Amino acid sequence: MISQLSRLALKYNCDKYGSHFYTEIYQKYMKAKKSKNIILFEIGIGGLEPKVGYSGLKTGGESLRMWRDYFKKGKIIGLDIVKKKIATWNECSNISWFAN
Repeated sequence: MISQLSRLALKYNCDKYGSHFYTEIYQKYMKAKKSKNIILFEIGIGGLEPKVGYSGLKTGGESLRMWRDYFKKGKIIGLDIVKKKIATWNECSNISWFAN
């Protein structure tokens, strides 16, 4: 049986589960903080696009959405060197992100 965090990674097509399987490790260490008012800072917001790599403008934020749903009381902050143009950022009230 996979963890709740892994299910969220699958829901958002996040590479933290499947490509890397980090979510099982993350959940082990973060489940005690799940209902806390935390601030999570993630460097690199992803978005692997064919032929472009991670510098693509139209993808990314999958793991930020995963963290948002996992830490419902938390504030999620992302940082990337590429300024992404993702249409669904308006849905993310507890996510902030910054780019170069």
